[in-house]
Amino acid sequence: MPHQGVDPVVVGSHIVLALQTITSRNMDPQKSLVISVTQFHAGEAFNIIPDEIILRGTCRVLDPQIQETLPERLGRIVDGVASTFGAKADLVYHKGYPATVNSNKLQSFVLK
Repeated sequence: MPHQGVDPVVVGSHIVLALQTITSRNMDPQKSLVISVTQFHAGEAFNIIPDEIILRGTCRVLDPQIQETLPERLGRIVDGVASTFGAKADLVYHKGYPATVNSNKLQSFVLK
């Protein structure tokens, strides 16, 4: 029965909203951080609650310290929201390349 299960669509929706609070509530507003959930896959039928969902997205950050601490913060939020609804979640975080920071000195050299 639907009322006896966990609806992963509801859980995923809350996770998407909660992730947006990292930028607005946990980071220095002078630092650049963008968290984007760009994919939300859930089920195949319109009238069946799916067994699972898959969320995917990106994190863009310039500060190396934030880049190091971000996976832990994401994990706490994802796990916390999931457990609130009696669900389980797995976070897979692929650390990408650090941001390219252009040097004014090098830029001047290239322009010459």
